[in-house]
Amino acid sequence: AGSGSSGGDGGAELGQLLRTFPESASARRVAPAIDERIKGQVAALKGAEPCTATEVLRGLGATASRLPDDSVKKLSADADEGVVDGVYACGVDQF
Repeated sequence: AGSGSSGGDGGAELGQLLRTFPESASARRVAPAIDERIKGQVAALKGAEPCTATEVLRGLGATASRLPDDSVKKLSADADEGVVDGVYACGVDQF
């Protein structure tokens, strides 16, 4: 996964994986991987590019909410919380 991408079309592939092979080892790694990306972007809100991190969080939240696995869908709330903090951090950064 690219560090700057929000996972745009990767969500479709992850969704297909979760629907087709829900019990596979790869499918079980989806939620932890998305969780790790969200946590990384939340941490990045305190860095030099809070606006970029906010946009990535928006994309991750949207991707998580569209995936069929409930453990992944729940992660969209974490991303949404990060977006709220990010909007503030971005505004302060631009000020």
